[in-house]
Amino acid sequence: MTYRKAVIQDIDILAPILREQDKHEVWCSHGVNSREALQMSFLNSTECYSIIEDHLKLVGMFGVVNQGNGVGMPWMLASDDLPKKENVATFLPQGKSWVEGLQKKYQQLYNYAHAENHTSLKWLKWLGFDCNEVVQEWGYHPSTFVRFVWEKEGERLCA
Repeated sequence: MTYRKAVIQDIDILAPILREQDKHEVWCSHGVNSREALQMSFLNSTECYSIIEDHLKLVGMFGVVNQGNGVGMPWMLASDDLPKKENVATFLPQGKSWVEGLQKKYQQLYNYAHAENHTSLKWLKWLGFDCNEVVQEWGYHPSTFVRFVWEKEGERLCA
């Protein structure tokens, strides 16, 4: 498993196979479907990558949106193939390395994950994000979300 710079055509490949949890999350947070969420994320990101399985199958996209003032908003949307055991073992270290790279560029990283998106929340905790702030009735279709955040030692920003 590896990742490469995303291209706009990746959206058409990934949108129909997005995980149900991710579809639900983007519907609740922004009121958009899979394709719209991927397009928004791709177009607004300062860095955007596609995750490729060993069999050259696209299984996810991720990136970061620069919010200004040292704040970045990381995101990831994936198919059901990404959390498979054989993929997790190779992608987790790569994902951690990418986040560590972001931590050198930003003073704070944050975003929101749907409270029922347990796979994403588990992964975010493993990456070192604080996932303790539960936000009730948040988003376009108000629902319970968890704000995940990482802040550089000694920094305290409001985002």
